[in-house]
Amino acid sequence: MDPGPCPACGFDPRTVSPADAAVAARSYPRRFRALPLRPEGDEGEEPTPEDLVRRRPPEGGWSALEHTAWVAAVLSRAADALEAIRVRERPQVEISAGEEAVASATELAPVLERLGTAAEGLAQTISRVDARDWTRRGRLADGREVTALEVMHHAVHEGFHHLRETEQVLARLRGRPG
Repeated sequence: MDPGPCPACGFDPRTVSPADAAVAARSYPRRFRALPLRPEGDEGEEPTPEDLVRRRPPEGGWSALEHTAWVAAVLSRAADALEAIRVRERPQVEISAGEEAVASATELAPVLERLGTAAEGLAQTISRVDARDWTRRGRLADGREVTALEVMHHAVHEGFHHLRETEQVLARLRGRPG
């Protein structure tokens, strides 16, 4: 995991404390919910928000719904990984979502509900990690080790990164520069 700013979205994990991460996690459901429901203000017939969030951009990539489902899955896995690292010695953990998280995304309401549950779960798990436990480690499937702090940063970065991607997808679908 790269400790510096993300070249694509600008997220810098060095600027995010555990308290900031809990606030960010709790903000993602509201922020994702606000995107597809933003008023258009355009004349003419616009697709319904539900149709718009399911549509993939013409140049390829994920739909807004798929990005949202990915974040819900990553936040949930990160909460599980943080809890395992907090209570066990060097557990094997998974912090990335699988493609099934994206493939199963068909309706907006259940995805937003999963995102809300996952975000709150992550925020609560973050609050249970003692200051001295942020350096505890877990092992990824490929054998690499990650600290609790890296897991937390990864989750918050994924939320931030995919929120930006979702904004850009929706802007392109609406015919606006992203």
